[in-house]
Amino acid sequence: MSKLLIVEDDEIQKETLKKGIQTAYPNWCILSVITYKEALQTLLDSIKQQDYFSMFLLDIQLEQKSGDMSGFVLAEQIRSYKEYFKTPIMFLTSLYEKTQFALATYHCYNYITKPYKIDDIIYQIEQMIFTGYLEENAITVTDTNRITHRIVQNDIIYIEFKSHQVVIHTTSGTFTTREQSSAEILKQLDRNFAQCHRKYIVNLNFVQSYAKTNGYITVNTFILPVSRTYKSNIELLLTSKKIL
Repeated sequence: MSKLLIVEDDEIQKETLKKGIQTAYPNWCILSVITYKEALQTLLDSIKQQDYFSMFLLDIQLEQKSGDMSGFVLAEQIRSYKEYFKTPIMFLTSLYEKTQFALATYHCYNYITKPYKIDDIIYQIEQMIFTGYLEENAITVTDTNRITHRIVQNDIIYIEFKSHQVVIHTTSGTFTTREQSSAEILKQLDRNFAQCHRKYIVNLNFVQSYAKTNGYITVNTFILPVSRTYKSNIELLLTSKKIL
């Protein structure tokens, strides 16, 4: 399920956006706030709770005064957190001359100039989904050839840590990265993943069997060790999934 934050200082426009997007995507979680302060607190709460937004829809001018650019300040705050370094941002603006600045500086996905129709917003979201920008449960990694990939978590079988490399084994092949640390990779993973060894993280949905006597786990035909450090947690998780 995607999660969207709308930041719009006009109450009518904010509610119109929320209602229109919710109608098009009834299963989405959509939050909306008016002020920069509310938005920043909502952002910090999402990081603290590890319940991240999939997309941000930001008005550039969040205060009714000449020269206000607090939407840009908020975008800068969003990009300052690793969790949101590449999360799509779409700006709403009546300041057409500022759009190229937004695209270049904050790497926003796109912008929509006011006045707009709700269909314009829906079309842009559809394009994000079509191109994979809003792929649910995906992680972003840059491989050793400096090519960036969005990998759907459901396709990841297990992840292996090798000295200065992270190797992601998926149903469609392997991806090797030096750009992200193991901690950065872990932050992006959902609850279907668990560490079984200091060198391995497994997708519990691919676990076929677990041998308690010798401490090995079979993950989609791969046999991985389970160390004492992670043994009790792995067994608890496998029991909850009725695998053990």
